[in-house]
Formats: sequence, structure tokens, C-alpha cells
Amino acid sequence: MTGLKYNITKKIKNIRLVNTDNEDYRAFIDNIKLEAYHFRRPNQRKFADIISNPIEKTVRYWIEQSGLAINERIISYEKLNRNSVYQKHFNELDFIFYNEGKYWLGEVKVSSSLKAKHQASSQLKNAKTILNKSEINTELLMVHVNLSSEDEVIEFNDDFMKILPKLYEDDKYPFYYLNIDAKGIFQYGVKCGIVKDKNLLLNALSEADQLKLFRANRQSLIENDVPREEWPEHLKENENIVDKEHYMRSFGKSPQENLFAQKLKEALNNKIT
Repeated sequence: MTGLKYNITKKIKNIRLVNTDNEDYRAFIDNIKLEAYHFRRPNQRKFADIISNPIEKTVRYWIEQSGLAINERIISYEKLNRNSVYQKHFNELDFIFYNEGKYWLGEVKVSSSLKAKHQASSQLKNAKTILNKSEINTELLMVHVNLSSEDEVIEFNDDFMKILPKLYEDDKYPFYYLNIDAKGIFQYGVKCGIVKDKNLLLNALSEADQLKLFRANRQSLIENDVPREEWPEHLKENENIVDKEHYMRSFGKSPQENLFAQKLKEALNNKIT
């Protein structure tokens, strides 16, 4: 790939970009799923989380239309562990594109909070650190698909290259930030056939408004030194406002179990018996 050198350093070697079909990467992901596996109640997922996947795919498709996108968006590298043995690692990015001699490393954030712009994520920082060891030029880009109805956002344009992100100086990791209108990118995803559920954005926006009110009410109690035991019960809970009935109504009453979970259950049952 143009401009990418596979430089070997003392602690990291064999740095390269691979796609999501890479055999070692797929095995790596399966191991993560196995280690982190646990059963979740349906109402633990917020609509902002549910909408993130189709929005991420839409942003990736949007950038691909510019002709600059790179299919290989997984950074593969070997890192020396404590036992002085090189172990393979992967760092997945939401998108990578190449423009004017630089690799742009990107992350998509779907949120109603402006905290996304305060600093580049640890994932982006780590990716930049690793690729810099290959002596290539990189830039970081955070695409914030903003669910807030009050924040000032950039109007969506079908041509990715016509939208200019803002540069934020973040000490060692300056990054570009694109605060974009959620409705525009969502409608683009629907038009391109990427987003299948046209009601998903309305649910996410409604949830964002409720969450904003929830946070404001809690902040008011804190600023007025109201003891926590005197708070209304619903404000004592975590920020999870998607009730089970709403979730089931939107996504079906009998969600299909994934094959990985099914096989893990069978393995556990066999081990017990």
C-alpha cells in the first residue's frame, strides 16, 4: 500500500493494514467475544447504541463515494509481551482514507453529548502511535453524529470532500472534529439502502431529549446540595431510559439468539453434566 512501511521497532513489529476478513483478525474477535461473553437483558441497550451500527456503515459508505477510502481499516501488529514473546494485536478503526500523502484515521461517535469533541479517543491515539512507528503521516478525524436538538451542527452534504472539519489542538494528539447533523446522515443512509428502519432515528432523538432532561435534573439536585436519599427514585438510577416494553415493541418479542451464544450455552451445559 502506498506510503506504508512495515518498520520494526524494539517493542512492536510487522505493522500493517488488513481488512475485516483477515483470518487472524476473525480469530482475535472470536476470542474477545468468548472472554467478554455474558447474557444481557434486552433493556440494557440504548437506541443511540442500536443506531450506531447503521450510522457507522453509512458514514463509511459516504466516505467511500469520495474514492479516498481504504478497505483495510484494521491495524495489525506484533507487540512484545512480558515474557519477551511477540504477540499479535489488532486495532479496528471505523474508517481510514488516504488523501494528499496522509492517512486519515477515523472514528464515528453517535451521541447527544459534546464530550466527544474534548479529546481524541484512546483508540484513535493508539492507532496513531502505532502507525507513526511506520514513519507515515497520519491525521485523526472524529465524526460526531449529533443527536442533540440544540447543538450547532454542520449541515450534511452528499459530497464528503465539501465538508470541512474543525481542528482541535490536543497536546500530543491534535485531531479534526466533524459535528454533523444526525438527520442528514440518517436520511442519506435510508436513501442508499443502508438504514432499514426509518423509525430508528426518531426513537434515538426522543431518547436523547429524555436523557438531556434526566441529566439536567440530576445536575440541579447536585448543585443545590440535595442529599441523594431525597432524590426522586428515577433520578437515582443509571442513565438507562429504554424500558423493556419499548425495546420489545420496536424490535420484536422473540429476538433470535445468535449462534455464538447458542454454542456457548451448549458447551457450558455439557461441562456441567
